[in-house]
Amino acid sequence: MEFAVRLRRGLGAVTLAVLAPWAGAAGDALATAKELAAAQKWSEVAATIEEHLRFHPSSAALDDLLAQAFAKLGRKDVAREAATKTIEIAKAAGGDADYEKAAQAILNANK
Repeated sequence: MEFAVRLRRGLGAVTLAVLAPWAGAAGDALATAKELAAAQKWSEVAATIEEHLRFHPSSAALDDLLAQAFAKLGRKDVAREAATKTIEIAKAAGGDADYEKAAQAILNANK
């Protein structure tokens, strides 16, 4: 029993050590993508976020910016997919009206 408690504690520490960089990575990817968006470098915005999403979980903020980038690049189908995912993530997280409204605007504009 004592071994199981130590093992669980040890795995918890390992899990935290593995997951902690993801939280920072999402913020870093979002910050970089926002800087690129401010410079209207939409293909770089999309590339930055897509690269991040290959290895890390998504967020409404990342998918919202990805939808905006694809919309600016004229890639309507992909913009709609990202906007739809933004809405799903926002609703699953308890609802974020700002992201849902922005994503819905992208969906409406890219019909």
